Amino acid sequence: MEISADDMTSRQTTNVSDSDYELVELMCQPQRKREFTFTGYDIMSDIDPDICDGEQHLETDHHLRLYLDACKLFGVLPLVCVKKSLQKPDMVMRNASIDWRDTRALAVALVGNQYVKCLDLHGNNLGPKGVISLSEMLAENVTITDINNASLRELRCSHNKFGEIGGLYLGPAIASNDTIEVLDLSWNHLRGKGAMAVAAGMETNGGVKTLNISWNGFGKDGCSVLAQSLLSNATMTELDVSCNRVDKQGVAALMRGLQGNEVLETLRIGQNPISPDIAVSILRTIELLPKCSITHLDLKDVAVNEDFLKLGEKIINVRNLRIQTGPLLTKGEFIKEYTTIANRKSKSLPESVDCQQQS
Repeated sequence: MEISADDMTSRQTTNVSDSDYELVELMCQPQRKREFTFTGYDIMSDIDPDICDGEQHLETDHHLRLYLDACKLFGVLPLVCVKKSLQKPDMVMRNASIDWRDTRALAVALVGNQYVKCLDLHGNNLGPKGVISLSEMLAENVTITDINNASLRELRCSHNKFGEIGGLYLGPAIASNDTIEVLDLSWNHLRGKGAMAVAAGMETNGGVKTLNISWNGFGKDGCSVLAQSLLSNATMTELDVSCNRVDKQGVAALMRGLQGNEVLETLRIGQNPISPDIAVSILRTIELLPKCSITHLDLKDVAVNEDFLKLGEKIINVRNLRIQTGPLLTKGEFIKEYTTIANRKSKSLPESVDCQQQS
């Protein structure tokens, strides 16, 4: 990588730290030929001998060296689980007590990696600093020359306390990445402008098929932006907005988004402050939209009434639709839920309403 005098001047006059420039140089530099050792042992001894040959050996050597150099740069110890997973489809680091510095080194190693398809960072409390590294990785995987075919397909980051600030970084990264197909951002304190940024990112995203943003705080504002994304998004088939403070206004916004959407098949919107009448309006919207593709509606813990069940029966007679709800309310009384609409007259009352087309 060549750096001109103008680059050096710009480097001195901007607020970007030296470590950020070193990171860019590190990711862009060609594979080095020197032998690198860390804490006195040969790092290549960790690689299985049966894969240490030819081009595959060179590729492994490159990713491993890149990760170890990044660890050295950011002052963290290399993680054995990372080194062993650089050539495996699943890299699972659930509740591994890693911090944002570990995440930054990991992000460097995964840029351009052709092996890891699923990255699971559940329960690490990475916070806003950690999400910055992940956002950079998502963006770099589609902008750096010659690595547009990066293989990472699943990113699971639940329980990491990204917060509103983290959402502001994630939004643009989601918008520019078309390789991730499964994105789990549940339980991350995403709210306010951060939630709106994540929702806006889905408008131009062309890769995510399953989006889980449950147990956050999207509310009516986040749902309004998400509705706009639903009008344009042509890839997302499953959306989970459970437990997101989605009230009457939020539901109305999402229903407007469904009017121009023909690909969404599963909508999970349960555990929100939705009344039985609003639940009926959701079903009515699905009924009146001829191009609506929803086949699974999850209204977990949302109370429904007799009108809902009657409309559900009507819809499943003409289209494939599975419905899950909370308790059934009738004449002001509480009754346990049914398993299917067909069991409505049964004397035994199981624990869930599950309305689906009968075979």
